[in-house]
Amino acid sequence: MDIQNKQFASWLMTISAFLFGISLSSLYISRSTIAITLGLSLICALIASPTYKIRDFKQAIPTQLWIFLGIILMGLGASIFTSLKPDTSFSTWLRLASLPVSIAFLCYLLISKIALIHRVLTVSLFICLIYSVLGLYFNNHFLLLLIGKETSRDFNLTLKPLLTVSLLSLPIALLYLHKNMRLNPVYSIGTFLFFGVLILFSLAKSTLSGFLIMTATCGLVYLIRLQNKKIILSSLCLFGISFSAALIWLKEHIYTLSQAGEKLGYLPVWLIDLHRQLIWQFSWENIQLSPLFGYGINASNYLEGSSQSVSQYLQTKGVSFTDPTAQSVPILPSHTHNWIIEIALDTGLVGSIPFIIAIVSMFVFLTSRYVRTGHLALMCAIAINAAYWGSGLFNFSYWSAWWQTSYYVSFFFCLALYFDDQSSEKELT
Repeated sequence: MDIQNKQFASWLMTISAFLFGISLSSLYISRSTIAITLGLSLICALIASPTYKIRDFKQAIPTQLWIFLGIILMGLGASIFTSLKPDTSFSTWLRLASLPVSIAFLCYLLISKIALIHRVLTVSLFICLIYSVLGLYFNNHFLLLLIGKETSRDFNLTLKPLLTVSLLSLPIALLYLHKNMRLNPVYSIGTFLFFGVLILFSLAKSTLSGFLIMTATCGLVYLIRLQNKKIILSSLCLFGISFSAALIWLKEHIYTLSQAGEKLGYLPVWLIDLHRQLIWQFSWENIQLSPLFGYGINASNYLEGSSQSVSQYLQTKGVSFTDPTAQSVPILPSHTHNWIIEIALDTGLVGSIPFIIAIVSMFVFLTSRYVRTGHLALMCAIAINAAYWGSGLFNFSYWSAWWQTSYYVSFFFCLALYFDDQSSEKELT
């Protein structure tokens, strides 16, 4: 009976690991599927794991980190009391507190299955990318039907959410190919650049910005560790060429609203579209009215005047702008399209300052640890953070559940890879 229980537990852990591995790619079907796959994964892992694992998990995380997380959550939570929508702010705050702990705990439970998760995550990602290439090439309605999408949609619109999430999981997949298949670095770079081409086809500008920021950050960190002047110079030239090509592409893909109001932006509208600039301007005006506690977590879209159209907002500034698009789109469409502005607007200085300090501290920790050890899992963690926070400067609400979940799954899995290797090395010594 005892042997049967162990076999059943092992079987459940394998299922849990498989569900965890496909969770990111499951977003290709819908945003709710990641919650379903991770929820089932956690249930299976909890049933199969002994109860002392909870105690061990608490002890594995340093007390200082728990205190730091508590300070951040208290800073963010203070805005609940001044929120325009207290119930929305409170429920979002609860998710902020529980989601990272739950995913970190799940990674801790599945540490023995980390190789299986890595393989499943990589295979599922490349299946989705191949599927996307076929869809782009053929624009096949049957391919859309297979994943439950409307056949009237362009395939590149269907491709956008996958590429956004794949931006976070691609470094993990390339690490798997490097570790297990000894893939030549040239092929890894080729795969990485091919992914950039897919982004161009999808016309996802924020994903492109995240891709460029991730590339630049990883390149910079690598060069800091390498300290080879010739390689540094050639890398800077390569990045300069890539960045110039991206700027040319941006100039050729200007939104209609930006073209009509080219002279209204305080930055070039081909670089930052006019609507985003006006969103940031409207947000900054409101930040100044409530600088300490903001308007509540995930509640800024309830601000007075947030539903007025771009044309109506500009009229309050004495500017007449009658473009049809400007008359139909709101000045604040659900979020600010910049996580720094969003957190400052929603939680004020009390919430945003500890949060930004935490992000900077995390980058410093990951970079210093990578420079010292050269561990590729840490480079993957840096890449994921650069892509997540970089693309978030131009799109995505930080409070978005599916986007947060994708980040925590990718980031914590990289940390699990690193700590698993560290513990293996200790056992060998």
